[in-house]
Amino acid sequence: MALRPRRFQRGVRREPRPAGRIPLLRVRRRESRLPVRAIPRRGRLDEGSRGTLCVSFRYAAPEAGGDPDARSRDAEMRGSRMDVPFAKMHGAGNDFIVIDDRAGRGLSAESVAALCDRRRGVGADGLILVQPSAEAEFRMRYYNSDGGEADMCGNGARCAARFARDAGIAGAAMSFETRAGIVRAEIDGALVRMRIGPVTGLRLRLSLEGVSGEVHFGVCGVPHAVVVDRDAFALARPEFAAFARRIRGNPGLGPAGANVDVVSVAGRDRCAYRTYERGVEDETLACGTGAVVVATVLAHLGLADGSLACETSGGDTLLVDVVPGPGGAEDARLAGPAVVSFRGSFSLEDYERS
Repeated sequence: MALRPRRFQRGVRREPRPAGRIPLLRVRRRESRLPVRAIPRRGRLDEGSRGTLCVSFRYAAPEAGGDPDARSRDAEMRGSRMDVPFAKMHGAGNDFIVIDDRAGRGLSAESVAALCDRRRGVGADGLILVQPSAEAEFRMRYYNSDGGEADMCGNGARCAARFARDAGIAGAAMSFETRAGIVRAEIDGALVRMRIGPVTGLRLRLSLEGVSGEVHFGVCGVPHAVVVDRDAFALARPEFAAFARRIRGNPGLGPAGANVDVVSVAGRDRCAYRTYERGVEDETLACGTGAVVVATVLAHLGLADGSLACETSGGDTLLVDVVPGPGGAEDARLAGPAVVSFRGSFSLEDYERS
């Protein structure tokens, strides 16, 4: 269907533009609605997406010493609603809503789940709050799309590092706190390198009830079950999800279950893998901690060296270096992209639950 620019223009409200002000996109539920399919944009929509996108334009706050009337107009535009700025980011296709929460307000699990909803919210695999830390430049709190808080997310940690650097919270070399421990990161453009810590609890060649074949297990902040297969992408996405669910909550992996990775080896320095993430309860386009556990398992099985290029479901490549040791890996490093897709804001009252 051909795009109709005039229809798009009628669906967007523009305020008079004060001198020296830059328009920013803001999500507003009270504004005019228009079908997503009518909006010209790069990339592709999620399959089956038939939702609506509500947009308005507001103006960035002036620099110190700027026009005081402009500040007043900006306040009038916001009204009494509490607007929360965010960055929509992704690490190799694993996407997140990232929020500067140095004020420490936090979000409820229900609000996180609503914001991550791909039909009624911003849409993401997870949400990240950047908060103050007494031990490092900042603290990363990571939530899966179901609203549950997790100890670690490798792709999310890279995005948090990029966000903190862009916001002036940290420099290009930084350390930050997670529930899994301190992470050190270095930023070079869109590439973020991290020392993500050890891999623990390694168990090889497990036999799980109801699962044919061997399953391997390790923890990189969060638990992963790994299956080595000749062709990790032989199953279509629905069939892969059904297969992974039999492992994800298997009693043999403990009460919390595990993320599930299926990997095929392409050489001693390269593999392809896909991940079903608990908390998202679906396949994601990439998983950073999954790549680290996969590399550790393959090294212990003698199928790969310590340095491994891991091709993701989304077609990106994550670079992993592990130092195998008893029970897993004594040290692990992860490198990959961290990209800002867009920036916006949402009204907190639209997502708060009583």
